[in-house]
This record gives sequence, structure tokens and C-alpha cells, in this order.
Amino acid sequence: MDFDRLRFVSERADGSERTLVVDIPETPGSFRLLYSLIWPRNVTEFSYRYDDQGDAHVLISFQPVVNIDNDFEGIISTIEDNGFTCADVTDSELTKI
Repeated sequence: MDFDRLRFVSERADGSERTLVVDIPETPGSFRLLYSLIWPRNVTEFSYRYDDQGDAHVLISFQPVVNIDNDFEGIISTIEDNGFTCADVTDSELTKI
């Protein structure tokens, strides 16, 4: 196992990393706004896909800064308050592959 894979396994195992799927409009500045809502949390992974409907689907993993449950709930509320659709997929086995 190389060091990148070891880090990946370690982050998944300690349970602090959270993963969200967020739908954002495919317009200039949308991803920057999403990132600014998550900052200063450490983003550990993201995948960005757009569709022909004018939307983008972002899978983003990050480590909360403070108390895990409170920080995470606050982040979801903040993202949704800014008009993005958000789903918690932290416990989904498909995101752990």
C-alpha cells in the first residue's frame, strides 16, 4: 500500500471525514461559492460532473473544524440556505470505493 492510499484509508477509518453530494448550477462562480461555504474546513476530495440540463453535481469530502456533529449540521444548513441541493453520503458504501 502506498502513502496516498494509506492516508485515504486512515481518513475513512477515523470517522471525522464527511462526504456530501451537492447540486449546483453550472454557472461561473457557483463552485467558488460552494467552496467558500465549506472553508476553512480541509477539503480532502472532490469530483465535479456537469449534465446537459445546466447543473453540476459535486461530490465533496472534508474534515470538520470543530465538534463533528454540530459543525456538519451547520454546513448542510448553510449550503441549503444558499440555494444548493445537498445530500449526506458519508455512510454510503459507494463513496468509499
